Amino acid sequence: MKQYLRVCKKLNADAKNVWLPLFAILMLQMNAKAQDRQLVYDIMRKGDVIGTINFEERIKYKKRFLLLNSDVKTRFIFSFSDYCKEAAAYEDGVM
Repeated sequence: MKQYLRVCKKLNADAKNVWLPLFAILMLQMNAKAQDRQLVYDIMRKGDVIGTINFEERIKYKKRFLLLNSDVKTRFIFSFSDYCKEAAAYEDGVM
């Protein structure tokens, strides 16, 4: 009986060593299907940052999603604020 318990404990320890790398590999495979690229630019006027532009591209299977966000706050005679959000989806080069 003691021999059986030692074998079971060894099998459990070996199973733990196998499951963690297997789980990590499966998680990497799930994230590999989508590709993301994000660009962030500062909008400058006279050396001061007055806003930002965020550009994001996501590729999932044969579809490409483009997102553009811009936010500007400045003062020229009067206070000016603008926020813009654009989105587009392409599949096989067609919008």
